[in-house]
Formats: sequence, structure tokens, C-alpha cells
Amino acid sequence: MKKKRVLTPEQIEHRRKYNRERQRRLYAENREAILEKRRERKQSKEYAREYWRKNRKRLLEKRRKHRREHPEYYHARDTAMAAVTKAITDGKLKRSSKCEECGRKMCVEAHHYKGYAKEHRLDVQWLCKSCHRIADAKEGYSK
Repeated sequence: MKKKRVLTPEQIEHRRKYNRERQRRLYAENREAILEKRRERKQSKEYAREYWRKNRKRLLEKRRKHRREHPEYYHARDTAMAAVTKAITDGKLKRSSKCEECGRKMCVEAHHYKGYAKEHRLDVQWLCKSCHRIADAKEGYSK
């Protein structure tokens, strides 16, 4: 196993300063493209909200129908989620403070990477929302 390198406070400060300068330079070079991406993302969210507002009844019925057609999947999922919540409350499971995939410190969700079977209910990976969606999409559970 590779030994982890320990940095001095001066080295840490130097890296922070370098990274700040690099970020500023990259932002200045790509400012228009970055702002355009932000505008597109905002429009995309607005479109999604508007689509939901217009088609709410149909989308909810579609969701209900899927739930009625696959009760065993939803029962297993809901039971596994409840088991994780209870394990956290009882202190048997500890919620991580950062995503195990990308390392970002944010609110994390429990990803049942081995499935929802009874023996794997507490086998979870702590992922941020975006990494969780990617993991679910790879496994075929994409919404």
C-alpha cells in the first residue's frame, strides 16, 4: 500500500493559493461558456418544472401504475430503506459525511449496491445525489 504524503502548513497554503489563482484564470478564460452553461441549466430546470406542472396528473398516474404493477420491488425497497433508517437511529450504522464516490462533503444518500434482498439491507454505499443517480442508471434503475 502506498504511504500517504504529509504536507507542511506552508505547502498546504501554497497549494490553496495556486488553486485559487488557477480557478480565477480558468474562469476568466472560459467566462462566457460558463455563464452560458448556467443559463442552459436554469432553463432546463424551468422547463422541467413547467412540464411537471402541465402533466402532473398523467405523471402521477404513471408512477402509481408502476407501483401497482411491481409491488414486490417497492416493498423490498421500502423495507430496506426503513432498515437503514432504524440502524442509523439505533447506532448500528453510521452515516458518512461525504460521498464515497466523488468525495464531496454534502448530504449523502444510502445506495443499496447489492440490492434490496433481506441479507443485503444494510450493505449500503454513501453517495451524493448525482453519484447515486449515476449508480442507479448503471444498474438499470434510472428514473
